[in-house]
Amino acid sequence: MLACHLSCNEDNIRILTDHGLNRLVLHVRDPRACTYSWFHYYRQRPTILARAKPSPEAFLALSDEQQIDYHIASFFTNCIEWLIAWSDFHDAIEDMQILVTSHDRLAMDPDGFFKEIFAFYDIDTDRVLRAPKDAKVNFRSGLSDEWRQSIAQTQIARMTEMMPDRLFDRFGWQR
Repeated sequence: MLACHLSCNEDNIRILTDHGLNRLVLHVRDPRACTYSWFHYYRQRPTILARAKPSPEAFLALSDEQQIDYHIASFFTNCIEWLIAWSDFHDAIEDMQILVTSHDRLAMDPDGFFKEIFAFYDIDTDRVLRAPKDAKVNFRSGLSDEWRQSIAQTQIARMTEMMPDRLFDRFGWQR
């Protein structure tokens, strides 16, 4: 089983299908929540932060709101494009089964979440073994809607305006 943030492009799809892939789990999260999570992750990873322009030090000197603005202009817009591409693929493909899962479902019912994936891949099991949450791996609270209280309302409104209606409709995200 492959797990990654794979771009939905012609080359990747051809590689997957050429190797016999006929089932795919598409795991989604509200891009506003993703952006807030990325905001924290970005600052904690030196190899990622090294890409900051003009420099990591200058980036870290920005206020949280300025850093989030930076991520809205880059990361958030990429999340939207990623979701649209996979949604379009899901609508168009006929010879591949796609299970759409969500971060919210994972957070609310981890055992049910994994059992659904196992069933999708015809893995017969009644048990789900999960590693305990670890602050070294799970960096913050893990609350799905933490971003609503932590990002400036003007930024939330801007991101909400940037998201196509079809993503709200398709995934059931609240405006």
